[in-house]
Amino acid sequence: MGDWDFYCALCASSFHKIDADDNPIASVLEVEGEREGWEEENLDEFNGVGYNGRKAWIQKYFPQATLRWHGELHALAYNTEKGKAWISGQGWWSSYGSIHVSPGQDEGAPDEGGICLHAYTHIDEIDEFGLPVHENCFSGILPRAIGFAFGQADWTSWTAERIEKDLLYMVTHRVASKSAFTLPQIDYGERNSEIQQYWGVYWSDLCSISDPLNIPSLRVYYENLPKLQALGTDTPTLKSTFVPGNDSFLQLSTELILAIADLLPIRDFVALRASSRTTSVVLSTPSIWRKMIDRDMPWLWELQGIDDAQVTDWYRVYKDLYRGSFEQPTLGNEASPKNGQHPGLWNRRRIWKACIQVAKLYTDEHKASKGTDAWGHWKPQCGKDCQA
Repeated sequence: MGDWDFYCALCASSFHKIDADDNPIASVLEVEGEREGWEEENLDEFNGVGYNGRKAWIQKYFPQATLRWHGELHALAYNTEKGKAWISGQGWWSSYGSIHVSPGQDEGAPDEGGICLHAYTHIDEIDEFGLPVHENCFSGILPRAIGFAFGQADWTSWTAERIEKDLLYMVTHRVASKSAFTLPQIDYGERNSEIQQYWGVYWSDLCSISDPLNIPSLRVYYENLPKLQALGTDTPTLKSTFVPGNDSFLQLSTELILAIADLLPIRDFVALRASSRTTSVVLSTPSIWRKMIDRDMPWLWELQGIDDAQVTDWYRVYKDLYRGSFEQPTLGNEASPKNGQHPGLWNRRRIWKACIQVAKLYTDEHKASKGTDAWGHWKPQCGKDCQA
């Protein structure tokens, strides 16, 4: 097999330090022929603007400040001498899955430096098991996902200090595989098909290199949320346009319609909304769409607590940010971003969904475990759970 790259346990991207002129990006910039996974129209469009046009587009959507996070490698490991898990300081990767890290500030870290771990497994029983993670994934997204999975009201403010590292180490160590480059039980979304022996940048997951926390275009969008337009006096209303006897939903209370709608995924919600005049009116208020954002896109945690339904056009916000969460930017001849497309948001949504899966492993074990320490925290049953 030879050497290989390993990937972040929470986002499945690598730890290469990159910038707009680095080889991984250049490999996308310089493509001139067929490439597996490319749609023909994307390929024609990409080649049609020339190298300089492609580079301008990359620099527009992927400024250097949004790429630095990619090389920030840390590792979760277990210190058998102190009997506790710890998260390392900054590290770097080398051949055959080796992770070289500094002890950092964690109280469970080894007292001496020069620590070498091994991603996802032990090698020749020399290097200790280490779970490789990006700083932003571990400190910025996973804690919120765990708080959300626990149903905590303050989940948006959770930080890495709230994580029981012993518990997290145990559940991830348990599912790790010696033959995998990531955690095999986790669905990493669009990255799944690109987890290979060596990392590369592909059109299908180009946004996976973009910072999921530092998203300049999203900040600008938040500062300029679309406003409601004033309604004219001739706007049709339910009373003036509805013909009695034609709408069975009139027999249902508003509360019941809202309760039904709250159980439906967005596609079915839209279908219900379009099924009658009554549901169209009941399910079209800004406050409904404001709640839908929290329900369907919890990764937009910056919007939690903002509720100016009489001012902001939340329907438009939902559409824009849903699109930004699921669509990658499209290359344009003038390299100008299209409204609602944010590479970092696309990546945040994908990482959030992976972190929620890890959080479920964590919360399920937390609820099932009866071993606690003096402070009521989970305490690992050491032995095979904590060591090789």
